[in-house]
Amino acid sequence: SYVSTNSPEVLELSKYFVGVARSHFRTALNKNMQFAMYVHEGIRILGIECEGNSDTPYDETHLDPMALDYVQYPYQTLQYRSGDKDDIAILYMSMLESVGIGAAYIPLQDDFIVAIELGDYEASLMNLFNGEDNVLIVDDKVYVPLAISAINKDFVDCWNKGVQKVN
Repeated sequence: SYVSTNSPEVLELSKYFVGVARSHFRTALNKNMQFAMYVHEGIRILGIECEGNSDTPYDETHLDPMALDYVQYPYQTLQYRSGDKDDIAILYMSMLESVGIGAAYIPLQDDFIVAIELGDYEASLMNLFNGEDNVLIVDDKVYVPLAISAINKDFVDCWNKGVQKVN
């Protein structure tokens, strides 16, 4: 994949969004989640659109072993202000990773999930949530799943759809 955490475009933008987040930091909330929310809102405010009708649409090409999917570099997604689900997910993951937040992905049949690492499983982290139904726990790490098909909605809507799709 083209997750490039060192490209100047990704670093500049992600560090800007996290800088804004730091100036509004809430100590009672998880740092990674807060930073991811600001990156999400930044992508949304930039007007980056999730295209379903590209030359190689994600929903069709990733299921066809004979089809070659074209995946954009993060700077291309920023420049074009659009991409299909995997293009936008790669941009999002690159931005998160560039500021030290671990990210994973789950390619689904009709969506692409970005999972944001919140940290190690511990009682203090789980107190932020009403149970384990809205998070993923993998190898004792807690993740928040976001559905890229809902990238143009607010963070909570994207998260709710991610949970729904993963379940």
